[in-house]
Amino acid sequence: MLDPAFYKRTASTIAMAAALPGMTIAGGLLGALVDRWLGSAPYGAVGLGGFGFAVAVMQLLRTTRPPDDPAAPPPS
Repeated sequence: MLDPAFYKRTASTIAMAAALPGMTIAGGLLGALVDRWLGSAPYGAVGLGGFGFAVAVMQLLRTTRPPDDPAAPPPS
């Protein structure tokens, strides 16, 4: 039987791998709906798709950031 930490790392890796395309596609689809509603051609899809991509990158950076060092002095 594998270590439970292995399953946690595997699930975290799968979630990170799905976040980037998932949020980008979701933003693009939402933008396409906004475009259809407002009649604004590809601007909503491109804009919200880019926004979804930026949010996904921020989420990946937040997830992969090392934990704070509790022994470090507080910022002054």
